Amino acid sequence: VTAKARCQDMIREWPEDPVGYVYLARVHWQELLMEERALTVTRFTQPDFFSETPKYKAVMDREAEQRFRAAADVAIDKARKYATGRPKDPAALFLLGAAYQNEATFQIALNNAWLAAARAGNRSYHAHRDLAALDAGYADARLVTGVYNFTVGSLPWKIKWLSVLLGYQGSVARGREELEMAAAKGLIVADDARAMLALIFAREKRYGE
Repeated sequence: VTAKARCQDMIREWPEDPVGYVYLARVHWQELLMEERALTVTRFTQPDFFSETPKYKAVMDREAEQRFRAAADVAIDKARKYATGRPKDPAALFLLGAAYQNEATFQIALNNAWLAAARAGNRSYHAHRDLAALDAGYADARLVTGVYNFTVGSLPWKIKWLSVLLGYQGSVARGREELEMAAAKGLIVADDARAMLALIFAREKRYGE
């Protein structure tokens, strides 16, 4: 409730800035995750997580899904317009990538829609890749690029060959390195990066780490 109220305050105060919209969509996304417990360690470490036909399929609350989708669509629209006029603004690129990140993670974790996730993830990745190129020390950009590289690098070959042809390439090792950078130096995404690393290490049975 508090998070929603703060996002709505930002929207009222800065209606053209995407920040309130992006994080309102994130709040709705977190609600869906908590309701479905969609990214538990147990589920993520299952061999079928990256398969084309995973055994798990979330049954989402229709109203909660609609709230997320509506907020995510507005966030993407606002972020695109904002970034178009500010191509060299790190904050604009970060928010654009974050807006698409919401959509990509939804499509993977709850919808099992890999092509839709790849499209949104690709846009998120390019925004944060451009941000990293603009400012190599902007560690918060490395969460998205790290997850992208790890996820694409983990795809089974039946999917990966198509992703390579479409220009989506990844590396598990590079993804892990970027997540470690985000965890160590990120100002906004450090906790998210640590959570992802915990899931990855559990999947790889590196329990001590």
